[in-house]
Amino acid sequence: MNDLMQRIFCQDKDEKEPRLHLKLFEGVRQLPQNLLYETPFTPDKSLAAKELSSRQIRISGWIWTLSFTQNSGEFFSAAYLRVWITLAGGAAMTFLLLILILVRNLNSRTQAQRMAEKLTVELMESERFAVTIIDSLAMSIAVLDAKGIIVAINESWRNVAAENNVDSGTVTGHVGNQYREALR
Repeated sequence: MNDLMQRIFCQDKDEKEPRLHLKLFEGVRQLPQNLLYETPFTPDKSLAAKELSSRQIRISGWIWTLSFTQNSGEFFSAAYLRVWITLAGGAAMTFLLLILILVRNLNSRTQAQRMAEKLTVELMESERFAVTIIDSLAMSIAVLDAKGIIVAINESWRNVAAENNVDSGTVTGHVGNQYREALR
């Protein structure tokens, strides 16, 4: 039975213990007198052995029970070095990808903020240009919104109001009022 199991597990002569501990029992019950084979296993006294699986198989009318166990500490052994390296590499790549996304997002925000500042400056210049053009016209102009509220007045409007003895504070107070109210 030992020769058969060593060939099945392809256990090297140099390997002291297989990674899994297998017990092969004849029959359904896992009793010491039914034990046919057990892989070499030195349980770690400080760690509880963990049963991974128990299976029953039927071969030529015989029922065998296979019981696999593993020390809880095995997962942190050198046998799992590749697993830990893969996990660490994956975590590092995820972290680097996160940093790349955050830096790109930060750069996008900075670019968006610069663009917004540039557009604000251009809008203010455009607004000053429009006010200069409206103020240069000889006719009195009041700019209204859709509800008929005065949004802006030109220099000519202010001059006409001053000629008609309207207080200059009242004239500039026309902005924000209804057009019909300002005409009174």
